[in-house]
Amino acid sequence: MVPVATLLSETWAALCAGDHAGVLARVDALPDGLAPGERGRAEAWRAQALRALGRVEEADRAVIAAIRAAKADGDVEGVRQLRELQASVVASLAAQRHAEAARAADAVLAEMDDATVLAGANDEAARADALLRRANARTDAARIDDAAADLARAQAHAEASGDPRARVLVRLALARVAVARGADPGALVREAHVLADASDDMNLVTAVARAARAAGVVLVAPGFG
Repeated sequence: MVPVATLLSETWAALCAGDHAGVLARVDALPDGLAPGERGRAEAWRAQALRALGRVEEADRAVIAAIRAAKADGDVEGVRQLRELQASVVASLAAQRHAEAARAADAVLAEMDDATVLAGANDEAARADALLRRANARTDAARIDDAAADLARAQAHAEASGDPRARVLVRLALARVAVARGADPGALVREAHVLADASDDMNLVTAVARAARAAGVVLVAPGFG
């Protein structure tokens, strides 16, 4: 049996290396009956790995478990830090649910013409977003060629805007189109991953992770330097 201290050290190393699946495997291998401080660290690392994999609801449950363990350990500073992590996870969960609701509401866009879709879109980022929303609706409706045409235009607007959100989400939408056409979405998802990581927007990072999981794309931590 691997000693607890070794497993915890390996778990932390895996988290630092961006090996999120490795984090989960090592936390799952930890025995029952850990000291509260050890359990708190393990659950905090589990929460971070789950969020990075786009499994935000599970991350929320893990961070709650981490807070309970830190309280049992009397670790006031640990609880404070975990509350910050929890706030970030809850924000990601809210963003995910909002995006799902918005996508369902956008179904009507699939049949709308350019004038209607682009009404009020007064800058490059807004035009990218409008076309992206219609493209996603058309992908959902299996109108793949129409979606691809929208995304070609959306990408041009996104690049002109320089807006990280638009650039990431267009690539994720293009990856969905690639999957629908039987093509490999890997390069598009990885491009989105690099852009999301550079943006320091955890909601974008989570969106990429969810898209990667859906498309079967394995992500590694972007390189430094």
